[in-house]
Amino acid sequence: MNILWIPMDGWLVGHSTTDKRFVSELRKRHTVHILCWETHRRAERLNPIKHLRALSSWERKSSGLFLHKYPRLLFSARIKPFRKINNILFNRAIKKLVDENAIDVIVCSPNDTYNGLPSFDFSVPLVFFCTDFVFDEFARKWYLAKADAV
Repeated sequence: MNILWIPMDGWLVGHSTTDKRFVSELRKRHTVHILCWETHRRAERLNPIKHLRALSSWERKSSGLFLHKYPRLLFSARIKPFRKINNILFNRAIKKLVDENAIDVIVCSPNDTYNGLPSFDFSVPLVFFCTDFVFDEFARKWYLAKADAV
């Protein structure tokens, strides 16, 4: 099975998370694609190179996983128009990965402040792994009701 995994936080951060432990088991029997994005630390917020890097995209294979970094704007949590732009970029990246990699299921931990929320118009089931980072209560209830599984 081809799985698109969308983590709750940046995959490239480097610390071990529940996402990473779960994916390490999934990859033993399935092909796992990870949607990645650039994150920043507080000390890096004025670094123009960090912002330019966030706008780049790439694909690579690492430890049996397919990593796909999509372009996004940093500081989206604080600037509402940036959040809307990132949501558009996020959903475009998901659609592209689903279409190009014959994805069978999307497993997602949505984070409405980093990336926005995935739409439900993909041709594959959308399963939520964790909804801790959906801070809008109305969106959380609506998403839970509409998901293929939680």
